[in-house]
Amino acid sequence: MFSTYFMEKWAPRQDDMLFYVRRKLAYSGSESGADGRKAAEPEVEVEVYRRDSKKLPGLGDPDIDWEESVCLNLILQKLDYMVTCAVCTRADGGDIHIHKKKSQQVFASPSKHPMDSKGEESKISYPNIFFMIDSF
Repeated sequence: MFSTYFMEKWAPRQDDMLFYVRRKLAYSGSESGADGRKAAEPEVEVEVYRRDSKKLPGLGDPDIDWEESVCLNLILQKLDYMVTCAVCTRADGGDIHIHKKKSQQVFASPSKHPMDSKGEESKISYPNIFFMIDSF
């Protein structure tokens, strides 16, 4: 499914990036049982590659969560999103009156950029999805 919809069928307006969700085991600080061993918990990492990269993970890579990777690429590349902002008033118990409205297409991202400071790098936010709006 991943190969068919994201590697082979490529639309001109589609991003050339592919997103892979990799599962790794991380050992937590808490002890899990009577034997005193630490419990291994799954940790998620998102890897990004250009479609034509020679370093793409193989389709049989057992460390890749293929279901999550398909869903993430579907959300990021195949769906269209619009943000709308409006200035409205409402008379007492009446209908809403729209004075001004602006809509703009936005793009989903598995990373976020802090807006309260300049020059900081984007940070992976997966599984949360953010929408960057620079000119609204």
